[in-house]
Amino acid sequence: MPIIKLHTRNINLKCKTAIFAMTEYALATLIPSKRLRDNLMINIHLRHHSNEGEAKLASETNRYRPRSFKII
Repeated sequence: MPIIKLHTRNINLKCKTAIFAMTEYALATLIPSKRLRDNLMINIHLRHHSNEGEAKLASETNRYRPRSFKII
């Protein structure tokens, strides 16, 4: 099971559970190998962004074999 961290304030428990479930579903659809999914770490930051949002690699991640991602 991939590590999913959700960074936000004052979020409803049902919404938090739904975000975790949607992330799991998207990963299962995009990455069919469970072995690869188990090595991923995803940080989700829910905050105001000037654009629609962005996804990027974490700063300490090897860019040739990424394992850690940030979604803002």
